[in-house]
Order: sequence, then C-alpha cells, then structure tokens
Amino acid sequence: MSCSCCVPGQKTCLHLHGVFPYIYVPYDGCGLQPERYMRQVAFSIDRALNVAMGNPAASTQHVFKVVLVSGMPFYGYHAKEKHFMKIYLYNPKIVKRVCELLQSGAVMNKCYQPHEGHIPYLLQLFMDYNLYGMNLINMGAVKFRTIHIKEGAAADQQSSSSHPSISPWKVPCTTKLNDSSLAGTFVRWEENALPCSLVLDDVERQSTCELEVDAVAVDILNRLDIENQIGRNPGLQAIWEDEKQRRREKNQISQIEPPDSQDRGVVPSTDSEKTFMKRLKEILRENKFDV
Repeated sequence: MSCSCCVPGQKTCLHLHGVFPYIYVPYDGCGLQPERYMRQVAFSIDRALNVAMGNPAASTQHVFKVVLVSGMPFYGYHAKEKHFMKIYLYNPKIVKRVCELLQSGAVMNKCYQPHEGHIPYLLQLFMDYNLYGMNLINMGAVKFRTIHIKEGAAADQQSSSSHPSISPWKVPCTTKLNDSSLAGTFVRWEENALPCSLVLDDVERQSTCELEVDAVAVDILNRLDIENQIGRNPGLQAIWEDEKQRRREKNQISQIEPPDSQDRGVVPSTDSEKTFMKRLKEILRENKFDV
C-alpha cells in the first residue's frame, strides 16, 4: 500500500509492506493439532473462494496465513479469554466474501462467526500501529527510490561520508520532538547525498513527491508510544504538542489565549439565547449553585 506523508518540509510517498487484512474466527480445534487444523481451514477457504469465483479447478491461494490467538470476546459475559483463529488474507477486497462463506457453511462444512470483518482495511492498519490524522508516521528504517541510481563503491563511500552519523538501517526521519512521544532528530534528505545502502536498486518511482520510500510495517514506531496516550485523545494531543513547540520556538507562553474572532463584542443576544440563559440560571439556583 502507498500513502503520502511529510518529513518536515519534504513531501514523501511511502510504500508500506507487510500489512495484511485479517478477521477473527472462534477456534474449536475439533480434537486436531492446532497447526493441522488451521492448515485445513486455510485450504478450505482457498477452495471455497475459487469455487465462488467460478473457477473450481484453480489453485489460487487467497489466505496468507492463519495463527492462533487468544482474547476476550466483545459480546456477552465471559470469565476468561477464548481462542480465536486470526486469518490473514492477501486482498482486502475479498474480506466480505470470506465472511459470507464462513457464515454459510462453505468452509470445513461448518458455520463460523467471523469477528472484525466489518472494519475497513486502512482503519485496521491505523488502529494496530497507533496511527491517526494530523500527525506524522515514525519509521525506524526506510529504503529510498531514486531517479538516478548510483553505481560503484566510490559513490557509496562519498555518500556515507556526507552523513556520518546516520545509521543505514535506523532512520530517524520523522520522529516527533516533544516530551510525551518518541524523541529523535529531523533529517533533511537529499537524493544526491543518500548512501547506497539506503537506495533500492532497479525500483522505479511512482510519484512526483520529493521523496519516495519503502518500509515494512514492523518498523513503524508509533505503536511504541501507546502507553503515553492512554486516557487522552491522541489526535488532539499531537496538535497540542505541535502548537506548544511552535510557541516555545517563538518564546511565547504555552497557554493559548482565545483568538479575537471568539470575542463577540457588543453583538446583542438573541431571544433564544436569553431564554436558554434564563433557564440555565434557574437550574443552577435549584441545585444551589452560585449564579
């Protein structure tokens, strides 16, 4: 999957790999070894999908893998966690079809109740890796797609010497700078100064962004910052931290005052506003609050 994000001041197209859509299905096992049973489930789903698509003789594999997990069921009362099969698929577009086949009895000749099949693919990604709007995606490692691929060891040595403090695997390119999230350093990347170890050979660019990078989902660092956001709104928290940082850079106090646009001045109150204000004062008096 690809998306556009911003290193501060640099528009970046990110190709993210290793993100598969998934659903949960209650696990019963039927007396078989878990690994064997889950292989049978994966094979049965593949076969049922090929039949539903009108090509029963096909051997197309639609299931990436099936793993055994445990969790507390969302509905009803349960004293302890239950086992579920987490079914990873290759294509987000077939999730609905797989859920229908599971419920119809076309898989393993049983009716299964899928869970979280209604959650959109991108929303699953955002929830699993603590991503949200109005904030950066922090990557531990990326590889760059360039227009001109460098050749020879000399170019590698020259590029590496221009950024001696940058690790070729851990790239602090978008790490936030505030006390409540991951600490790091913003780096401005120049295509002609990239180490060859950070460049993908023979992989063409697909965007017109200043930077274009590839990364795997396990290198997303945002998921490490979940504990700092418990009990808060992470989207608003990111905006607030950005504003506090901006005000610190301008030597201003962190307390934000209401803008002038919120001052109504001498605008007369409407009749409805007077009515509701009167009713509010009556309620406050009834509850013995000072008005």
